[in-house]
Amino acid sequence: MEVFLKMNKPNFSELVTALKGGSSKNAGFQLAKPENFDGAHDRKVVDSWLTEMEDYLHATKVGRHSAMELVQSYLKGYATTWWRIMKQKEGKNHGYTWEFFKERVESKFVPRNLTTSRGANFATL
Repeated sequence: MEVFLKMNKPNFSELVTALKGGSSKNAGFQLAKPENFDGAHDRKVVDSWLTEMEDYLHATKVGRHSAMELVQSYLKGYATTWWRIMKQKEGKNHGYTWEFFKERVESKFVPRNLTTSRGANFATL
C-alpha cells in the first residue's frame, strides 16, 4: 500500500491492478463489490447505489457492452422485475447503456416530492 500513498497522490491504475490481484503484495486484498439494489424509493439510497456501481464499473474496467450485464446482476427483488419490464417495453434491440439505465432508475425510484438543498419540501400538485 505504500506505493499508493506516495506523496498523498494514489496512482489509480496501480491501485486497480493491485485490487484485481495483479500485485503479490496485496494478493489477499479484493475490490469491494457494490451492494444489491432492491428498488428502494429513497434518493439517498439510489444516489449511493448508483455512485457505488459507477465506481465499481470504472475500477474493474468493464467494457461498455458488458457493463449492463454486470449491473443487472446487482438488481434484486422489485428492481429486477421492474428492469425486466422496462427492457420488454424498450425492445430487445435497444442499445442499453449505463447512462440510459441511470436515468430510468432515478426516474422510477427517486420520489417526486424531493427535498431541495435548502431543506424545503415541495409536494407534487
